[in-house]
Amino acid sequence: MAKIIITEAQTKRLISELFSQKLVQELIDRFKEENPDLEDNVINSYIDRFQQIKDSAKIQQKDITKYSWNDLEALIINNQPKPSTKNVNKEKDIVYNQNGLEVLLGNSKDSCIMYGEGYTFCISARGERNAFDNYRLDNTIYFVIDHERSNEKDEEDKYIDPYHVIVVMKNQLSDGLTLTDANNRPISISQHPDGEHDLKLAKTFDDLTYLQPKLNGLEHLFKFVEPQEQTLLLRQYNDKLKKLADEYDDVIYNHPDDSQILWPFNGINKNMWEFANTIFDKGLRYTLYDKDNIPQYSEIRVDNLDKDAWTNEHKVHTEKDENGEYNGIYTIVSKFKNYPQEYVVYIEKVKNIMKEYFRKLSQLNTPNQ
Repeated sequence: MAKIIITEAQTKRLISELFSQKLVQELIDRFKEENPDLEDNVINSYIDRFQQIKDSAKIQQKDITKYSWNDLEALIINNQPKPSTKNVNKEKDIVYNQNGLEVLLGNSKDSCIMYGEGYTFCISARGERNAFDNYRLDNTIYFVIDHERSNEKDEEDKYIDPYHVIVVMKNQLSDGLTLTDANNRPISISQHPDGEHDLKLAKTFDDLTYLQPKLNGLEHLFKFVEPQEQTLLLRQYNDKLKKLADEYDDVIYNHPDDSQILWPFNGINKNMWEFANTIFDKGLRYTLYDKDNIPQYSEIRVDNLDKDAWTNEHKVHTEKDENGEYNGIYTIVSKFKNYPQEYVVYIEKVKNIMKEYFRKLSQLNTPNQ
């Protein structure tokens, strides 16, 4: 029998793997003591994500054993993976590719970023400005790219031929189309031959073929495609938030202090998660008074908007008399902390829904889970 020789490097790697497995199990046991409802695969996915980001300058504490579950969960949610086009399989998304015309299915945020690169489509933006999730919930998205048409721009940085790229959104309920040109403008076409009168919004396949004749006879290409699991998951949890907001409608809009406006949460993204966690620390109250010092309107904001900007936004005109006294309406900005207790309960429920969403999302985004 041949003698098996294990090198020193292999021995160290084996010891390291055994140690890692032991550490992971210890973390799982400890985190489940803190929160018995946690599932092992959720904890594993968060540990994996921590390993990916721990060397980042943003992560101050590099030792995962120093974290409570709540602290680790907040850290992971605040450091969600950024969109990446590396995993996009363009071949799978090609719906049509003939006569210089390419039709691509944009069925993920990453693919829409890739196919709309260099353009200003909101579904192709990077970071929190990306609106893919909002549109994909009710639409199937296609990029129609004519490689034989000009993609040159004029002096104003606008595409001379705005129809060399058309984003087509097929609504899954109405079966109608929304068409956007390369300059990121909704497309309207004239109902008259002179092209100067009675513009109507382009929303049918005939309108699309008028703009792109190469699509004649190809209406079958633009069909409903089931969204990816990530999109369906977001829809499910956005619906939960909307239902919760309906349950707390009286608290949000009709509580005793009727001059105060509170924030209803209807959608999930990283910004809304941060907002829900800081709303009681960041809220500024903008109150509008009349000349008799009687409050007329109040709004809570967390964007630290300048008082003059808020006044202008609400078209408030302030005037002073010759003595420098206000003789019209004016605004006072103050820190707001007196949230109704029912609203505090509402926010806790909002955060719990978001936590549950991010836990499920982490499992979908973690390979081999």
